[in-house]
Amino acid sequence: MAVSSSYAERGKKSWQTRRRKAAWVKAKAAEAASKVAVEAALKESGYRCVFFEGPTGSARTGIVDGVAIRIAPGDKDRLEVLLLQLKGGKAGASAREITRLQQAVQKLKVDWNIAVADEEHVHFLSTSSG
Repeated sequence: MAVSSSYAERGKKSWQTRRRKAAWVKAKAAEAASKVAVEAALKESGYRCVFFEGPTGSARTGIVDGVAIRIAPGDKDRLEVLLLQLKGGKAGASAREITRLQQAVQKLKVDWNIAVADEEHVHFLSTSSG
């Protein structure tokens, strides 16, 4: 009995979809594992990490995937900030990515604020534009 062409095409399309989804699931798992590993490694040095994600939970398109911050050892009024780009598996950093990350450090904006919270509101004392 001959298999119809449309049946074979549907089977091929289904196989391609399953393969694409499997790759996506594998990539998401690798991304999650790299976040956990990076956060654990930096925590040993006193850093706290924040990772940025898009509205759907996927990685952003910008160069900075996360920030690690800690109070500098020996100077309680100084913060140390690391801009992070996550790489997982065998992916290496390109020269272009390193340059973009270095440029992001130069673009970093730092400001101050004091937050005062009462029972109903939070008031910010800085007059900066944010």
